Amino acid sequence: MKTETSKMQVRRYIAQDMRQALKQIREELGPEAVILSNKRVPGGVEILTALDYDATTFAVSSDEASTKTSAMDAGAKHSHSIPSAASKAGHSQNQLDSAFEALLNQHLQSNPQKNLDEDLMAAMRSEIESLRFLLKDQMEQMTRENWNARNPVEAAVMQRFEKYRLSTKVTRPIARQVAQHITIEEGWRAAIAILRKQIPIVDNNQFNQGVVALLGPTGAGKTTTIAKLAVRFALRHGRDELALVTTDRYRLAAYEQLKALGRIIDVPVRLVEENTNLNKVLRSLRDKSLVLIDTAGFQQADDERRQQLEALESANVNIKKLLVLPCTNQDSTLRAAYDLLAKSRIDACILSKTDETMSFGEVISLVVEKALPVAYITNGQSIPDDLQTAHAESLIRLLFKQQKITDIQVPDITKTVRPMTNSRAYAGN
Repeated sequence: MKTETSKMQVRRYIAQDMRQALKQIREELGPEAVILSNKRVPGGVEILTALDYDATTFAVSSDEASTKTSAMDAGAKHSHSIPSAASKAGHSQNQLDSAFEALLNQHLQSNPQKNLDEDLMAAMRSEIESLRFLLKDQMEQMTRENWNARNPVEAAVMQRFEKYRLSTKVTRPIARQVAQHITIEEGWRAAIAILRKQIPIVDNNQFNQGVVALLGPTGAGKTTTIAKLAVRFALRHGRDELALVTTDRYRLAAYEQLKALGRIIDVPVRLVEENTNLNKVLRSLRDKSLVLIDTAGFQQADDERRQQLEALESANVNIKKLLVLPCTNQDSTLRAAYDLLAKSRIDACILSKTDETMSFGEVISLVVEKALPVAYITNGQSIPDDLQTAHAESLIRLLFKQQKITDIQVPDITKTVRPMTNSRAYAGN
């Protein structure tokens, strides 16, 4: 874009389109600028503007020139009305449409020879549509700014939550609750306290008995989490009370990993093959206090793997289901995993890979929105140390780990399992 300045304080703006030209005019000359004329030129549009416009300055003796000047004045009068109309946030969309239509008609009347130029018509309509969206955005921004000024605490809390990628479905009701606080900091502390109370936590002792299956997308860390749960249980309750089962016949490596773990802690490992009934396998392990089931990763369009979910649903025993949600996944992927398995009863979830993500807001938003209780979090590959009981305080700490929160006392989570020194230690000996 380039500008030229005449001795008569008239400026000529040349831009790729009308929107860019008007934007620069507004930034450089302000609302007092008068648009004298506009026309298409090679490479874009040309707009002639003036400050402190005086029509007599441009008077000429020629009737032809006089006619042109009158047309320019008419264009200036109408063009000047556009930013004035846009400055009023209360204007309806119909009024804006009328203004744009008038601008188009003015241009066509002043250029009768181009009325039949369909390409020019299309270009003009495109530019006018761009102007429409520009003014709409400006009006929306003005509305937001006015709302922010009237609701400073609520607006500030929403903006801070947005930095941590929390969904507005979660944060907007919280921000409304704290809007009555006098200062932003008071409102912010109150908002964090409310969010902490909304994070659902479940007592994970219920998953230390019965049959427990881990479900989740491919790569969520299900097999590693099974290993952590198994080793911890063996240390606390003994190896004789535990068995491992896998329905993942698609990944040989997953079964081999479980078999290796079974040898280390001396517990039985069973594979549910295609021609093997899950109920039959579970009956053979009915003397065990805890049976942990590893499953294949679920995918939206995978009929075979959905069959294993149906097998879990139709089992003769109650199977508790833990959904493993990897915190490294994007919001859409997390929600797709939940939606795929939501038809089945999910008892709680495990938040995995919390040490690998810099954005914890998406998964917190999901568990709050869906009232999905959190049982455990995993924060590393070490077995069994990197498996922690979930606390709302620890999740708040993970969410705001880059911010110092002095008003929330988050207790340190102590290690409950000693490091492994040899394979027999994991057998409970």
